[in-house]
Amino acid sequence: RTGGRPARGTGKRAARERTTGGSRAGRPWGRATTGLAVAAGALLGLASLGKPNILLFVPAAAVWLFVKLGRGADPGDASGSGRLRTRAVAPLALFAAAGLVILPATIHNYRTEGDLIPVSSNAGINLYIGNHPGAPGTFTVPPDMRFDLRVASERAAERATGRDLSAGEVSDYWTGLALRFAQQRPGMWLRQMGRKFALFWNHYEIPNHYDLNFVADFAPILRNPLGAFAVVAPLGLAGLVFAVRRKRRVGLLVLFGITFMCSVLPFFVTGRYRLPVVLALLPGAGYAVHAAVRYARTREWRRLLAIGTLTAALAVLVNVDIIEFSSAQMHNTLGAIYGRQGDLPAAARQFGAAIEENPDDLSARRNLGRALLELGRYGEAAREYREALRRHPAYHEARLELGMAQAARDSIAAAVRTWSNLLAMRPPEQIASAARHLIDQSAVEPNEEER
Repeated sequence: RTGGRPARGTGKRAARERTTGGSRAGRPWGRATTGLAVAAGALLGLASLGKPNILLFVPAAAVWLFVKLGRGADPGDASGSGRLRTRAVAPLALFAAAGLVILPATIHNYRTEGDLIPVSSNAGINLYIGNHPGAPGTFTVPPDMRFDLRVASERAAERATGRDLSAGEVSDYWTGLALRFAQQRPGMWLRQMGRKFALFWNHYEIPNHYDLNFVADFAPILRNPLGAFAVVAPLGLAGLVFAVRRKRRVGLLVLFGITFMCSVLPFFVTGRYRLPVVLALLPGAGYAVHAAVRYARTREWRRLLAIGTLTAALAVLVNVDIIEFSSAQMHNTLGAIYGRQGDLPAAARQFGAAIEENPDDLSARRNLGRALLELGRYGEAAREYREALRRHPAYHEARLELGMAQAARDSIAAAVRTWSNLLAMRPPEQIASAARHLIDQSAVEPNEEER
């Protein structure tokens, strides 16, 4: 602006930009829209390679784009034919771009397994974990699958069907069990879905591998409440509600949040699995804070009270304690870290703390046995291995290392019997090979009687 008037040439340039679709380079409006749709689809495809459930948002976004383009007119085409063409092409371009990005993974899966698996084949077992009698809505693996979920779920499916299965067939088997449960016990299934909805919007960061609540004791930055879900969720939800009421352009954010939540709830809830929904909540939280400050400055007390009341009510609901996790897994993880650092006594203490909190933590028992074995406390190590095997007789690694503890105590004959029993159970080849090697090695050493 110059002296309160438009600069020379501004009116002509504006008219020219309207004629060319608002592009300074004269690029047609429809082409620009389609290009943005392709970029968005490609980015969604990349995101789905890390989190396959994001794929659910691709058709939702394509439909949203189709509806959105139908509401406006093409400023560069008075006849409307360009608008109609763009309305048809842009959503298809978004969908196709996402498909092309994941196509290499799909081809790889087909060549490896012979099944049409777009990204990942673990959907079936994950669906079963979240949908069976007694499912708590979190990542709680059946006891006989705790050591290797992929391999154990495949073997269980093959035992049940009596034949070898491809990865896709394994996924179909577990999907069938989950769907059958929902069909046969709809009341329990609906209660589980309600619980997962509550967990999804709860402040607690449900651990999958690492418990942030435990790690916060070692990383003070994690204790900062401003970035916590307990603060972001109520502010974000309240901000999005007010933005929708004020007719702000947040429809796509709301659609993403709802779609992503719907992609998680059929499975199970963890803090890191729900993390992408924060992308929709953060702009809403910023809008809520901005609106509250503006209402306070302009003394719009009714609106300030409304947004404050809604935020406070949501904060109460989000911050209700409905779940609590044991720290056993994190003690086990911390023990493994101490072990890698060579501090075996500290590692043994952490493994012991894990067992104290959860006596059924077989991984911690085995780790404690290994630490005690390396510390030369062979009798205590053997006791931990035996307890692990009492709770899970098919724990092949524990049986192998029990024999090592027995051999270290000069009980060679007992060790050979343990390894022979292990071979009779037909363990995986890697474990079987180690057992045969130990038996052969013990045969050339003097036995107890010769000692």
